[in-house]
Amino acid sequence: MNDEIFPKHYESWKSCITQKCKIPLTEEFIKNRISILADEDSIERSKFIELYGLHWTNTVISYFKQSLNNI
Repeated sequence: MNDEIFPKHYESWKSCITQKCKIPLTEEFIKNRISILADEDSIERSKFIELYGLHWTNTVISYFKQSLNNI
């Protein structure tokens, strides 16, 4: 996977989200994303997996959890 598209490390991912995408990692946003991406019945999760694969989905969930721990 390309590190530009799929950051290999939490700090790279966080920079992508907060600086490139200008999305603040608020507690509410993080909890919402974890809830959606972890819900096996979620259409959004299914689409995310279809686009990026299960491995990347699980990686993103772990990055969101790490963000939540850093708040």
